[in-house]
Amino acid sequence: MKKVILGTTALVAASALTAGSASAAEKIKLNVGGYMQTSFVVADYDTDTDQLPTDVRYEGEVHFTGSTVLDNGLKFGVNIQLEARQSTDQIDETFIFVEGAFGRVNLGSENAASYLMHYASPSPVIGWTLNDSNANASGFGTPATSATEVSDADKITYFTPRFSGFQLGASYTPDGDEETGTASPYSPIQDEGAADEAYSIGVNYIGKFSGISVKASAGYDLITRTSGADTFTHTTTQVTTVTDGGAGAGAGTITTTTVNGVQTVVITAPIVGATPTTVTGAATTATATVTDINEDTDEFAVGLGLGVAGFNIGAAYKYTDNDSGTEDRERHDYNIGVNYGQGPWKVGIQYAGVELDGAADGGYDAFVVGGQYILGPGVTAFGGVQYWDGDDDATGSEGEDATIFFVGTSLSF
Repeated sequence: MKKVILGTTALVAASALTAGSASAAEKIKLNVGGYMQTSFVVADYDTDTDQLPTDVRYEGEVHFTGSTVLDNGLKFGVNIQLEARQSTDQIDETFIFVEGAFGRVNLGSENAASYLMHYASPSPVIGWTLNDSNANASGFGTPATSATEVSDADKITYFTPRFSGFQLGASYTPDGDEETGTASPYSPIQDEGAADEAYSIGVNYIGKFSGISVKASAGYDLITRTSGADTFTHTTTQVTTVTDGGAGAGAGTITTTTVNGVQTVVITAPIVGATPTTVTGAATTATATVTDINEDTDEFAVGLGLGVAGFNIGAAYKYTDNDSGTEDRERHDYNIGVNYGQGPWKVGIQYAGVELDGAADGGYDAFVVGGQYILGPGVTAFGGVQYWDGDDDATGSEGEDATIFFVGTSLSF
C-alpha cells in the first residue's frame, strides 16, 4: 500500500514539473480566515469533587490560506491553522496541497482520508456536537465516530476526482506520533514514540434521488505500534516502620525499589548492639498482572445522512479494536441525530453512545437538544442542553451523570 501511495505522489510531482511553463501564474497571497466560538456554561455534576457551577468556554482558530493556479492547470495551495488560545499544539493543522485532473494530494499535518471523508449525524448546535466536539464540559470522554487515533500526525493523502457521486481517498503516515514541530527538519529520522506507520482508506458518496439528498461514507484505519511494552499492576502490603527496643540504639531503614511496576522492600537492621528489631506492616508477595500495550489498532467507520424538506437525519458508527493500543480493548462509538431548519434558524436533537469491552468494560450515553440562529454574515447565536450518563468503569464512577446548559455565539471570518 505504501508503494502505491508513494508512486501516485511521484506521478503528481512529475506532471507538475513537465506539464508546461508557469510564468504567468501569480505568486501565492495568504488570506486570513477562521472562527471563534464562545459559550457561557451552567453545569450540574453527580460527583463529590469540588467543581464550579458556571464557566466561560471558547474555541477558535485563525486560518492562513492561499493558492495559485499554474499555466498547466495545476493548483498549489497552503493551509496553516493557528490555535486562537494558548495550547501545547499551538499550530493545529498545517499542510500544502496540489489539485488537478488527477485529484488532490495533501502533504503535511492534517487528518487522514477516512476522517475527512466521514459523515456523522447532524448536530443542532455549533461546537457542542456529540461527534468529535470543540467543547465538552461533561467530564466524560469525547464520543467520535470519525477516525481519531492518528489525528494530525504528518502524512500524505490522495483523493480521486468524484465519479458518479463517489470519491476515494487514502493516507500514509510514516510516524503516527510525529506532528509538525515535534521533530527538527535537520535531524535523522527517529521513532517519536509508540505509534509507527499508519494507513487510512476512505470512500464516500453524494447524490440526490426524488428530492432526497443522500450522503454516505465508509473508512478503515490501521495504526501500527512498537511492540513489547507492557504495564504491570500488583497489590502489596507495604512495610511501614522498622524500630528497635533499645533507647538510643537507632532504628533500621526501609528501602523500596520498583522494577517493571513490581516493588521490592529491603529492611536494613538497626546498628550493632541494638535489641531485636520490631517490624510493623510486613510486606506480602504478589503476582504481577501483565497488560499488553502498544498493540496495533484498527478503526472501522460508516456514516449515512439524508436530507428532505428542511429535515436532516443521520447516523454513524465506529468500531475500534485495541483502542489506544491496549490489547483486547474494544470500543464502539455511535450517534444519531435529526434537525430541522428554514432560513436562518435550525433546531434538533442528537444522541451519542460509547461502549468499552474487553480490557475495560463500561460505557456512557449523551444527548444534546438545542438550536441556532444566524444573526448576520458570519454571526450565529446558539444554545442548548446536554445530558450525560455513565454506567460503570468507563466513567470511573457507576451511575455518574452530568447536565450542561450552554448559550453562545459563533463568529466566522
